[in-house]
Amino acid sequence: MQKGKLQLGRCAWLTVVACMIFVGSASAATEKVLHSFSGGSDGSQPDAGLTADSAGNLYGSTFFGGSTGDGVVYKLSRSSTGWT
Repeated sequence: MQKGKLQLGRCAWLTVVACMIFVGSASAATEKVLHSFSGGSDGSQPDAGLTADSAGNLYGSTFFGGSTGDGVVYKLSRSSTGWT
């Protein structure tokens, strides 16, 4: 009887710990749309991941848009209020 209670206690403890881990991870994952590409001069269909420089700026590219229709390169810079 004692062994069953011990196993039940361990199972309950592990369940609580697992819930705390997953809830913490879920609350940290938030997204915010920084820009919606219009397909004009600002580009359309971002086609690659972002690349960072040594200053922490992020660069990406689009497949279409821009002055020639061949896409654009864009830059994200961190500011005091977020990203620009």
